[in-house]
Amino acid sequence: PLYSSAASDVYKRQIYDERAESVLLSTLHASKGLEFKAVFVVGCEEGLLPLEPRTILLPDAENEHVKEERRLFFVGMTRAAKVLYLTGAEERHGFEGKDKCTPSRFLAEIPEGLLGSSPQFHKKRRKNRTAKQLRLF
Repeated sequence: PLYSSAASDVYKRQIYDERAESVLLSTLHASKGLEFKAVFVVGCEEGLLPLEPRTILLPDAENEHVKEERRLFFVGMTRAAKVLYLTGAEERHGFEGKDKCTPSRFLAEIPEGLLGSSPQFHKKRRKNRTAKQLRLF
């Protein structure tokens, strides 16, 4: 390990305070050892999870990379004490326009019995433009 368990505890206290009434935005790496009532893992798409390497890897290195990404995904999922949300986008806007997104291969590896609903992407709902703000007084 890069640091001792005592140093790890100090690090955890720096990024997470249970008394704070706020949301913690964290990487999968930084969430290790923490637990939350609800966890949202966003970006469950190929290219993001597993993260696409910046360089071309040899097959053995590619396999190790995917295994490490799978372990990180497991770490993220097991941070949830009560409820886990896995989300992804149907398309993303990049430098070259819109790109269609493919759900992460890791989602298909989750046993069906553990899922509340099948992994799918939901269309964004449009706001009701005819709705008006109600007056309080």
